[in-house]
Amino acid sequence: MPTLINFSEDYIEPIFGQRKAAIFLFRSNADTDKPFYKAFAEAAKTLKGDILFVESGVTDGIQQRLGEFIGVEESHLPTLRILDPANNMKKFTFPGRIESLSQASLSEFIRDFKAGALAPFLKS
Repeated sequence: MPTLINFSEDYIEPIFGQRKAAIFLFRSNADTDKPFYKAFAEAAKTLKGDILFVESGVTDGIQQRLGEFIGVEESHLPTLRILDPANNMKKFTFPGRIESLSQASLSEFIRDFKAGALAPFLKS
């Protein structure tokens, strides 16, 4: 598995089939130079093994279907969610501002998720 997964059909089975928790950064293509993207990519290297790190858009093909499933639209970008396939596909939204994303805030989000301290995001 790559350290930072660009979501595609190749990764449906490793995430959903193997029921592995994953943290998703939903972003536009223009966001790859932004500080929050760089912080996410750096955290993926440092925190590898704690959770899968995945990036995705929401406008094309399988990425669009993923966005619909998780409840993320283009107007929500950029946003960060944890998906837990082993726990009824519960979804959790990053509580902070994505613009101030850091390795410390990501570590805290993941730690709170693992401790069961996050309230799930409910798609209406």
